[in-house]
Amino acid sequence: MDFHHTKSFIKTQLLLMICLAAMHFACKMDINQPVEAPKGSWDESLNTHPKGAAFQKLLDDYVKRGLPGVVMFVKSPQGIWNGAAGYAKIETKEPMTPMHVLHSESIAKTNTATAVMMLVDDGKINLDATINMYLPRRITGRIGNGNTAKVRHLLEHTSGIRDWQNDGLQSDIDAFNDPYGDYTPERMLEYIYDKPAHFAPGSQYRYSNSNYLLLALIMDHVLGYSHARFVSERIIKPLGLEHTYYKNEVGYPNPPGLVNSYTDLYRNGKLMNVSDAHSHLNSLFMGQGGYIATAQDYALFIEALFNGELVSESSLYEMTPREDHYGFGLVSYITPYGRGIGHLGGDFGGRSYRYYFPESKTTIVFAANGGDGHIERLFSQMMDDVVNAVFE
Repeated sequence: MDFHHTKSFIKTQLLLMICLAAMHFACKMDINQPVEAPKGSWDESLNTHPKGAAFQKLLDDYVKRGLPGVVMFVKSPQGIWNGAAGYAKIETKEPMTPMHVLHSESIAKTNTATAVMMLVDDGKINLDATINMYLPRRITGRIGNGNTAKVRHLLEHTSGIRDWQNDGLQSDIDAFNDPYGDYTPERMLEYIYDKPAHFAPGSQYRYSNSNYLLLALIMDHVLGYSHARFVSERIIKPLGLEHTYYKNEVGYPNPPGLVNSYTDLYRNGKLMNVSDAHSHLNSLFMGQGGYIATAQDYALFIEALFNGELVSESSLYEMTPREDHYGFGLVSYITPYGRGIGHLGGDFGGRSYRYYFPESKTTIVFAANGGDGHIERLFSQMMDDVVNAVFE
């Protein structure tokens, strides 16, 4: 979901209604069934960071304040720390561990942009080609700016193309009425068909999930097969991301160790299990979300990106945001300790944070298995507290 814009009251209420519908359908869940054990275990001897005890206390404090469960991975010149607090499933009191896997939410956009730039490096995609060079007219002809926006405009959210998920109420109404529906990519895009663009391509910035859905479809077109297979073969397997899942991996969309998801429906700190609906909707996302991984695997990916293991030097330069602008799937996070580069993510069932600080060669990843309301506010507060804890 677009975390850059404040939702209107009406839209917020509709999202809550979706959660209520999810609760209704979740009645089929066996709340006494524990989460399947995560693969492997984290060797505590690998936790060499001298601030480990402080990190654990911070996580424990935020769980006491209302987060259902949280994982965190930190790597800096001082050492490594991978830890967790709270519950992977509240109903069975199953403790969260560093090896549990969580939904990526919008930090997946960094993965998508990286895959696109790998194809740019391969000579299969031209950043300055209009998207109608890759996609059929039945799609581009019905999208505002569909025949004029370029690939680079999609990557940096300057296309002006409407957001299928946030620019209207109909997608929320449909999700409320049918939270387990088969929302194909083209069905998602139908929400913005025959509607004008917000502005001319390249003239302004406006975050839109449609941009990254279209990028996924462009990859499918130039490859001649699913971009998920490309991601598996060129990213997940070569990097040894044994606990990362995206469409193609065995067990997706409910791999071993996937945590339950919770939402604060009434904004009162009381949590509701929305795991089924959250997992289903995230499994349908292409480009804009859909990944599932451990905090360590999320960190390994962004480190590989900035270490030059995935894209060329020129492509990484293109991806990197200038000052506080949106780059290609990357955002700047300005702190007193230097600039972090990465992405945030969040929806009604989860929150995520992944940033790399190039000046200090520090990676910070943390994610919670809860979404809206009190959880969202806590997670926002936690961002600064985590950065202060790492760097002070």
